[in-house]
Amino acid sequence: MFFILYISFQNININFKKNLLINIVGKEEEFKKEYIEKELKDIPNRIILEKVSDDEFMENILITDLMIMPYLKSFGGVSGPMTEAIVNKIPCIAPKELEIGKIIIEKNIGEVFNCEDPIDLARVIEETIKKINSYYNTNYHTKLTKENFLKKYDEIYKNICENKN
Repeated sequence: MFFILYISFQNININFKKNLLINIVGKEEEFKKEYIEKELKDIPNRIILEKVSDDEFMENILITDLMIMPYLKSFGGVSGPMTEAIVNKIPCIAPKELEIGKIIIEKNIGEVFNCEDPIDLARVIEETIKKINSYYNTNYHTKLTKENFLKKYDEIYKNICENKN
């Protein structure tokens, strides 16, 4: 994932790059912190490659203006960071071929790019930044709140109890 993101940043217009802060948070995996810092030396960055607490995770979500998820084709399922981005009305970018990309398109909560294509990702990042305030024209984000989850859970529980009698 980092490689796709890194190559995409090499293809972003300098006017966009100089206003970016790359915030990478999560467990150190394929690429080591030293390598990432070296490769991103010309782009302002904040790198935390370790397990973070729930509070630290939320702090990082809340300083985010754009959630970029350059997942590979092998990724299946949903994304915890994407869920938090949606709840906090942060536009998202993800591959269009994946389920999360389909959600982004359907709910107008960001943009999609061709999976594993860093050139297309660079183009989409620039386009999204240009229209950063045009997303979330629906209230989809409210469906993912804790309060809504508890309300739906309560409705399901009551329905089960009523149908048992």
